[in-house]
Amino acid sequence: MKNEILFARVYVTEGDKLLAIIMKYLHDEIHIKGVTVFRAITGFGKSGALHSSVLLTMSMDLPLVVEFLMKLKSGKSH
Repeated sequence: MKNEILFARVYVTEGDKLLAIIMKYLHDEIHIKGVTVFRAITGFGKSGALHSSVLLTMSMDLPLVVEFLMKLKSGKSH
């Protein structure tokens, strides 16, 4: 019997309300056993706007990476 594992990486911005929606969905609906959120020091996306933490300011616009693993059931995917 072969187990298939899905590795997912989702990119969001720190101040975005989407993070809370994603976390609630993964916890309450999909029942993921573990999720890790990484906060970046700097980064940019398709807009090209640079998001960066500077020592003297507290930026709430930094890139976040949400990662999780889940087993896929036979014949079913999310």
